[in-house]
Amino acid sequence: MTDWSVPNWGEPWEPDIEVPLLQALAAKVAAAWPHIEGRPDFSTVGAAVVEFFSGPVCIARACVSALDPSAPLFSCYLGALEDEFHGHNIEAIASLVGHYTDALPDTEI
Repeated sequence: MTDWSVPNWGEPWEPDIEVPLLQALAAKVAAAWPHIEGRPDFSTVGAAVVEFFSGPVCIARACVSALDPSAPLFSCYLGALEDEFHGHNIEAIASLVGHYTDALPDTEI
């Protein structure tokens, strides 16, 4: 079980808004692509990130800016070259992660 406990970083960060959004993104990806696991990375103070793994390989990372909680902005970085995508639509970002792994050759997974 992955620990999604909200870190207590204090001011000015608001992980209590960002962490549930990232957890929701990870859940959407896992529901559509069960072979992809989203794991939180809160090792850097102030930086809530979810990393997506296909087996032992980290294939994507995502973070979210919730300056406007009604319109969070997701940032997704795919692959070793970290192709970058940004958007407010959580469904679209989840789709990017899943379809990216579908396009990988079997030898890279």
